Amino acid sequence: MSKRTHTACYVHLIRGAKKHIPLLDSETSRIKVNNFIRDYAGEKSIPIKALYINPEHVHLLIVLPTNQTIENIVKLIKGSSSHWINHNDIVRSKFSWAVGYAAFTVSKSNLGKVKRYIKNQKEHHRKITFSDEYEKFMQEYANR
Repeated sequence: MSKRTHTACYVHLIRGAKKHIPLLDSETSRIKVNNFIRDYAGEKSIPIKALYINPEHVHLLIVLPTNQTIENIVKLIKGSSSHWINHNDIVRSKFSWAVGYAAFTVSKSNLGKVKRYIKNQKEHHRKITFSDEYEKFMQEYANR
């Protein structure tokens, strides 16, 4: 890659647990998964700007590396984290991520807003369910 090459592609990823079952129901389990995803992403040179693990879904704000696709990043994180969760007895039953995911580009001017949104997930989900939140995202972005 040329030293003059520069990209700034920010992506907000949302991934739900299979059937939206809140298996990551303890603070300890969410912290462990958070740490695993951060470490794994670092090993794969995927910069994470924000990350929040909810009981039934995850929000990530990443910088898209020039040598990766969104689909590949999602597959890497999905496969490694579900494998790690199951092999480290993080949850009481078998853990799986849902088949689909959402990925939204974020402008540099909106980075702070998206970071705050991700950071404040606990408070946010006192007011709106994950299913309603996801539907709202789909409607908002489908109408643009």
